Amino acid sequence: MASMAAESTPQRLEVEPTTSGAARLSRVIWPMIVALVSIFAIAGMWWLAAPLGGEETCRSILPAGPGCAPDSRIPNASMWSIAVVLTAGVSIWAGLSRPRLRRAWLSRAAGALAIALALTGYWSVLYS
Repeated sequence: MASMAAESTPQRLEVEPTTSGAARLSRVIWPMIVALVSIFAIAGMWWLAAPLGGEETCRSILPAGPGCAPDSRIPNASMWSIAVVLTAGVSIWAGLSRPRLRRAWLSRAAGALAIALALTGYWSVLYS
């Protein structure tokens, strides 16, 4: 009889909070924006830095066109690419990590920093 009474008492179920589809989508959109901006900026930096030849056309253009002045642009592009990849990686990791590890402010801050570094790096490589 005592075991039947214990079985009939309602049990409290622990339910993890769920997030709506819109909240999940917003968590994914920010890392995607950061990734796309970073990829295009790094591609642009290396397009400017890679030597393409044609020295006669390079002398008359300021700022130097793509492929001109690779001696000064390659180290610059390397440094900015590493900085962008590291900050974008932190932003994407923080945005897509498991819910208990997720830090919204870290994802947003690192993403904003990655975008700023990507744009500044492109500008720096263009004018180096």
